[in-house]
Amino acid sequence: MKKYLGYWLVSALALTGGSCLSASTENPANCTIPGNACGDEEVCDTMKQMCVPKKLSCTDSSACDFTVPACPALTHVCTACSADTECKSWSMTHNMFAGSAQAPKFNYCKTAACHECSPDAADTPEGSIHCPDALAKICDKTSLTCRGCVSDGDCKSGICRKVGDFPENAPVSGLMTGQCVAVSDIAYASNNASGCDNTMGTKTAPFCTVDKAIMSGKKYINLQGGNYPALSVTGGNVVIAGPGRDASTPAVFPSISLTGAGTLTLSGLQVSANLVAAAISCRGGSTLYVRDVAILKATGGRGIDAEQDCAKVFVDRTRINGTTNYGIIVGGAGSAATVQYSITNTAVTSSGVNVGVEEHGVYFGSKSSTTGLFAFNTVTNSCYRGVGCQVSRSISDSIVQGNQVSQVDACTQTRMVLSGAELEMGAEPKLKNPSTANDNCCVDKGLMPAGQIMVPTDFYGVSRPQGGGYDIGYHELK
Repeated sequence: MKKYLGYWLVSALALTGGSCLSASTENPANCTIPGNACGDEEVCDTMKQMCVPKKLSCTDSSACDFTVPACPALTHVCTACSADTECKSWSMTHNMFAGSAQAPKFNYCKTAACHECSPDAADTPEGSIHCPDALAKICDKTSLTCRGCVSDGDCKSGICRKVGDFPENAPVSGLMTGQCVAVSDIAYASNNASGCDNTMGTKTAPFCTVDKAIMSGKKYINLQGGNYPALSVTGGNVVIAGPGRDASTPAVFPSISLTGAGTLTLSGLQVSANLVAAAISCRGGSTLYVRDVAILKATGGRGIDAEQDCAKVFVDRTRINGTTNYGIIVGGAGSAATVQYSITNTAVTSSGVNVGVEEHGVYFGSKSSTTGLFAFNTVTNSCYRGVGCQVSRSISDSIVQGNQVSQVDACTQTRMVLSGAELEMGAEPKLKNPSTANDNCCVDKGLMPAGQIMVPTDFYGVSRPQGGGYDIGYHELK
């Protein structure tokens, strides 16, 4: 008897002049039967035999939207699609972008609605047949809309021009943010002697050395994982991209040096240095960009050395751990010119422990720029001293704590945390969660420096800000 209770209730309402209970409830009385009329704001869907809101009634698909794009001739009620042809009909008659130069077409019926591209196209990176726009060639698997690339994995070539990428101006003319670097602009290299060819430099037959790749004149170099010899770059404008800072098989160098007024961008690499003056160094009026790099155990030397005659040094989303001397030094007194700098989203741990010589995790000399940016960093965990300034420089929105002797020496501080943050131990001093202490000291307490380089993500690539403000330190927690 319980099975038929709804039927008798609705029938009783119909006999007393009532209408359908709601648009979302089936009408057991069947609104197609004479006498079972729907309400004033409803129409009868004759296929479903139920009342639906009048706003869903249609004469053709132009009255529908992409979530219910079909207008069957039998019912004249907007309904979910069941075939691509229904989406194409809707897109032709009622596309808000119709007439624009790059009008997206919602031609593909998936999950009962119309979308710009379909899941089968989303399974392959870049160049979906549904996404012809040069600035939006990727079919997003979640939204099923066409977008630009956001990671190297989006691109068949292996390199994407990502938001906030270094260098600020792409070395390939016309390359825009969200575009994949063309294979023709990339030299591929591997240090695997059994799988390389010093005459080709292609993805399937990469050069055997980075030097050969640089000599090819290509602006981008894509590295396979493996151990590489020390690298010295003496000029030009080149981007070297490895398989990832934390890849299971990273591209690892013992040291990298830049001289000769060149511009070098390093991304997705590791430098594991031992008994060298510096893991990464910049000299001779050069410009150095370091992003998504891990510098490990630079025993006997420095991490990033931009002390003398480095025109510009930019460091972002980088981890420096275990350097005997400075983790980072910028613009020492012996430099012939001012060194411009930006250091963001970077963790310096267990560095600067050469007591009496180079004691700081990060140090700014007198030739460092007065307009440089040091923000959203974390310096901690047994650095003998944290951050030091030979002459006052501004540091902000960073965590500098847990260092043996001092945290900040002679620098101008803004929104700094010198104690009280709860951090994970080791080379990745993330903010612990949950933590009331971190909520009080760091979460939503930072501000984007006005007029400076944008800081759109944290060390892990998480967008900043996540909440009501930027989180202090190199980790955007929530």
